[in-house]
Amino acid sequence: MGDTITWRIELTDSIYDLSREMKFKIENFPFQPFFYLFKMEEDGWSSGYLSNRIIVDSIYNTRFIGQSSILPTSFRGYSTYTNGIYSYEYMVILDTPGVYINYVLDQIRTANPDEIKNGQYPEYLDIINHSGCPDPYYTVNYTLQGEPHYEEFMEEMIFLDQEVYNDKWTQLGGNIQDMWGGTGGGIVVDWRGVMGFEVVE
Repeated sequence: MGDTITWRIELTDSIYDLSREMKFKIENFPFQPFFYLFKMEEDGWSSGYLSNRIIVDSIYNTRFIGQSSILPTSFRGYSTYTNGIYSYEYMVILDTPGVYINYVLDQIRTANPDEIKNGQYPEYLDIINHSGCPDPYYTVNYTLQGEPHYEEFMEEMIFLDQEVYNDKWTQLGGNIQDMWGGTGGGIVVDWRGVMGFEVVE
């Protein structure tokens, strides 16, 4: 308790295309990282952002989304783009002990070329995509650097998988039955920044 944890997204504008297994330079992309922090409770979960302090710079245009019956309070914003580097950073001052599960995805919107041309999604107008691919249906995945601690927090992750994500979590190269105890689905935890940690007094 009392420590500060810093979460940082940092990537170059040489973006890896999973479908073609190649890197392409993409400039001025409107990344919109979206952050959840589940605080595990005896009877379920609460939002880790409500029981700890968050410090985030206004340059990211961050906005908070209130808790619903199925998801905790979360927040999202836009990454910055400077000298070929996309970045987003925030800190959490850990005031409350307990087990936490971090989860991050990107909130970019799909759009067809006519919608972009007509100005419905102005954030897409400045993108310079050197891949030669005209498809605007971007999907963004984030991967963690370091150990995600799946095994140490397996009980909590299985609970979230079944109760929140409808048994859709799976792991790259993992045995779905052993890992999550279910049939698995379309949410690859390796691409969602899923990580467990514990705050102690």
